[in-house]
Amino acid sequence: MRKIKDLALYSDGGHNWFPSIVRARDGSYLLAFRHNNTNSHLDFDSVTYVVKSTDGCETWSGPRMIRFQEGQGNQDPVLNVLRDGTVLMTVFVWRREDGGHRYNSYAYASRDNGGSWEGPNLIAEDLAIRGRCAQLPGGTILAPLYGGGPSVICASRDGGVSWTPYSSINGLPDQDEPTLLRTRSGKIFCFIRTREEMYYCSSDDDGRAFGMPVATGLPGSVPYDALQLPSGNVYLAYGHRKEPFGIRALLLDGGCGGMAKDREFILRDDGLDSDISYVSSAMLPGGDILTAYYYRTEESGHRRFIAGTAVREE
Repeated sequence: MRKIKDLALYSDGGHNWFPSIVRARDGSYLLAFRHNNTNSHLDFDSVTYVVKSTDGCETWSGPRMIRFQEGQGNQDPVLNVLRDGTVLMTVFVWRREDGGHRYNSYAYASRDNGGSWEGPNLIAEDLAIRGRCAQLPGGTILAPLYGGGPSVICASRDGGVSWTPYSSINGLPDQDEPTLLRTRSGKIFCFIRTREEMYYCSSDDDGRAFGMPVATGLPGSVPYDALQLPSGNVYLAYGHRKEPFGIRALLLDGGCGGMAKDREFILRDDGLDSDISYVSSAMLPGGDILTAYYYRTEESGHRRFIAGTAVREE
């Protein structure tokens, strides 16, 4: 891998974090992220912003705001492009209840490359979602959810309108922020965040059953994002929340082999502190890879902004 450049994708007077980026069917790029005005991970007034680029991620439109309901905070929007060109966005929503808070997960759909959004449609109650979905050859969408126990996979057979439980991933307590990748072979991999390190498991039967999670020795406490490359390799990006703070990645083979810490590629290591990352990657028009993430530097102070790094597979 070779680094090309760092980019500032979006910043304003508030806090912008937890981004997700995709290339839409028309060649434009959509970037979704959480926006709020307070320095808090739990903000019941947070909203989803979606911005669009038509010049290969060099410039971006003003934000389109998507809000579930006033007084209920939007969290972790994640974009997925389905085979028919529909852009599916998942999000979970905080709500106050009985002196504390609970959350539900929802899906929105755009059939015009981010111009308008349908939904929200309930995926599951009392479960959150951060990772990407996977789509099966027949069109079924699999969504990875979590909530303090085993990861739960829900399925939609109607383009994200209705959802039902499908399977679960067992054998590992305290699973957080799982993300899915269906490789060219048809195998589905799930990358799972834990407090100590990243685990992964796989399924050979379209996600109906997953093998036991395997420890990798890679950093925990951050979600991972996997991107299938045109070369057949898999690009796995993640945040590094120990000094030096920054963003890192691995280039895996087509079967996701090569998950070893000594193969890390450093995208950047100038983060202000550990409150960074939540990566998401997309292919650029020329074949480079753009990894988006939220970041803080000495120059930005305590304001979080959406940044990106372009790298090239060599």
